[in-house]
Amino acid sequence: MEAVQAVASPAGNDSDALVNGLKRRGRIALAVTFSIIAGGFVCLSLQWASAGLWMFILGLAPIPYALWVNRKLQVGLARQGAQGSPPAKVSLIPVVISRGILAALLIVLHGPMTMGPLVLMVGIALVMAVSGKPVATRARFAKAAIYGLATIAVYVYVSHDRSQGDMLVSKLEEYKRQHGAYPERLDAMVPALLPAIPKPGLKGGFQYARQEGSGAYRLSYSPSVAGPCSYAPESGKWKCQAR
Repeated sequence: MEAVQAVASPAGNDSDALVNGLKRRGRIALAVTFSIIAGGFVCLSLQWASAGLWMFILGLAPIPYALWVNRKLQVGLARQGAQGSPPAKVSLIPVVISRGILAALLIVLHGPMTMGPLVLMVGIALVMAVSGKPVATRARFAKAAIYGLATIAVYVYVSHDRSQGDMLVSKLEEYKRQHGAYPERLDAMVPALLPAIPKPGLKGGFQYARQEGSGAYRLSYSPSVAGPCSYAPESGKWKCQAR
């Protein structure tokens, strides 16, 4: 009996080391994810739009690795004797449908105000996946991936709106250099400077008003969720208001 216990003890130690190592890898993957996403927001604050987009995309890269770690962790827990039976299978179809509809709605109702809740949902899903029961980990990682993809899509929409606005601002300045004043209407730049007036996002367009005698103007557009974003040449930057 003592010999059997002596043999079983090293095996138990190996199982404990395996489980602890996998948990540590999962925490590292989570930390890397949060660090990369945080770097994306830093890039946004510095107006590095392209770099910020790539940071958000890279922030999803550790998720497949974390799924693999979780798979190994379940095997390690089973060997450790912490689970009396194999974990139940969790269908991802309801998760993908329910969260996919929510993500699609948030993409359509895009705007800068949508980014914060989406990133928060990604973080909550990842934390619950790492700290929760293994049986539900796959579903929680799937939620995190769906919310993450929605975050990227919203960011692309917001960046597109801003890039269209920046291009229009540059054409207004070019028109002023050529004619000595800003145009009375945006259509005055078509087709000499623009083939057509760009439209931000999925709906609406730019609203433009020239201030007579001041050599200034106001350019604005309205994302679906956020309040109107406006630009004035004297400030030289876009300002968006919350509704």
